[in-house]
Amino acid sequence: MTTKVAFVSADTVSKTYPKFVLTDFSIQAAANETIGLLGDTGAGKTTILDILAGLISPDGGSIQRETDNIGYCFAQLPFPRNLTINRLVHIFRHLAWPWQDKVFADYVTDFSLPRRTPVARLTKSQQTALNLAVTLAHNAPLLLLDEVTENLAPDDRPPVLAALQAYRHQHQAGIVLATRRLDDIQTLCDRFVLLKQGQTVTTLAADAYRGQDLTGIIQHALSDRRQD
Repeated sequence: MTTKVAFVSADTVSKTYPKFVLTDFSIQAAANETIGLLGDTGAGKTTILDILAGLISPDGGSIQRETDNIGYCFAQLPFPRNLTINRLVHIFRHLAWPWQDKVFADYVTDFSLPRRTPVARLTKSQQTALNLAVTLAHNAPLLLLDEVTENLAPDDRPPVLAALQAYRHQHQAGIVLATRRLDDIQTLCDRFVLLKQGQTVTTLAADAYRGQDLTGIIQHALSDRRQD
C-alpha cells in the first residue's frame, strides 16, 4: 500500500488572541485529498489556514510543509479592484510564481469572466471566481481555500466546483477547504473537521455521509461536545 505524501501537517497547534483561542488542532493534508474545515464565523477556520500557509506562527504545536508552492485563495480579493483582468495578468506575470498564462485564461473562459471590466464592477460571484482562477493558475500541489464558494451565484457554482475537482485529480493536489456550507462538504471533501470556537469537535469521513442530511449529524456532534 502506497503512503500518500502529506504536503502540510499540523500537530496539536494552538494560537491565542485576546478574544479567540485555537486549541490543539491537528491535521494532515495529503496528495489527492480534500479536507473540509467546517464551522461558523469565529470557529477558527481562517486562523488555521493562515498557520498552514506560514502567514502566522502558532504559539504551540508544530507545522511541517513539504512544498513552498501553496495556492492560498483568501476570502477577500488580495489585488487592486480598479484594474481589469487583462491588466491584472501583466501584474501576475511578474509577481506570481509559477504563473501559467494559458491556465488562467482557460479558467477565465470557463467561469465566463469579462476581461475588460474593472474588478470593482464584477459581481461578488464573479470576483470569487476570479480569485480562485488566480489561485489555480499557479499549479500548486497544495491549495488552501477560505470560503471560496460562499458568494457564488447558483449558476456559477457548477463550473467552479467542477474546476476544483478536476484540479485535484489532474495535479494530485492536497486541498484544505474552509466552509460553512454542508453541500460543499458532501460534494468536495473526503473528510472534514467540525470546529467550534477554536476547538475541534470531531473529524468525520465525508464519504460515509454522502447523500445524507448532515444537519442532524452535526447537531448531534455539537450536543455531545457540550455534554463533555
